[in-house]
Amino acid sequence: MKELQGFLSRAADDYLTPYHLSHTMKQKILALACRCLSLFVRHASLLRPIGEGGKMRLAADFAQMELAISPLCSRPSELGRPYRIVRSFRPLLFQTVDHITSSPSLGDVVPYSTVLHFLFARAPPEMRSPHQAST
Repeated sequence: MKELQGFLSRAADDYLTPYHLSHTMKQKILALACRCLSLFVRHASLLRPIGEGGKMRLAADFAQMELAISPLCSRPSELGRPYRIVRSFRPLLFQTVDHITSSPSLGDVVPYSTVLHFLFARAPPEMRSPHQAST
């Protein structure tokens, strides 16, 4: 996460700050920040196996991710749905399967596909993840 923070900060300072940003350029930068958040949540949902220590570290990474995109946007809340997904997914890390399936953010904020990947990641090792090829 520190490398990502450093890269985004350096890229913003070196390539974005020297120029007057047009509306179109600002929209593209926000789209980049949204893509960073979306990919982060997707990858976090696929982590397997993850113990309690890993959950704690991942929760810290969620907070760091919000800081990492700050050079790209002044208010992360303006990113809309990708930001809401990040904020809603982090509490799911520590919930039981029953609590996850009854979460009000399920489907409305956090996509079903992301939650399904997360539930597969919590399954026993005999159950393969959807992205794994069968042999």
